Amino acid sequence: MGGEVELRADGRLHVAGTPYLAGAALPLAAALGTLARAGFSRAEVVRLVLTNPATIAGIEVGLEPGARAVFCQASAAG
Repeated sequence: MGGEVELRADGRLHVAGTPYLAGAALPLAAALGTLARAGFSRAEVVRLVLTNPATIAGIEVGLEPGARAVFCQASAAG
């Protein structure tokens, strides 16, 4: 628990230097697209991908009308 992990090209997380599976990962841009294609609303996608993880991490999140926003653009090319 709490050791180093390696993210492999196939999205699998392995315990560093071993063949042991430690989980799986999905880039944020891919998660957004997957949820949208599955029929989730924009509000649901934001909650699932941004708000819920931030809450678990103890980060206060607030999306309010008129609040300052910071945008970023992601692409598969990096």
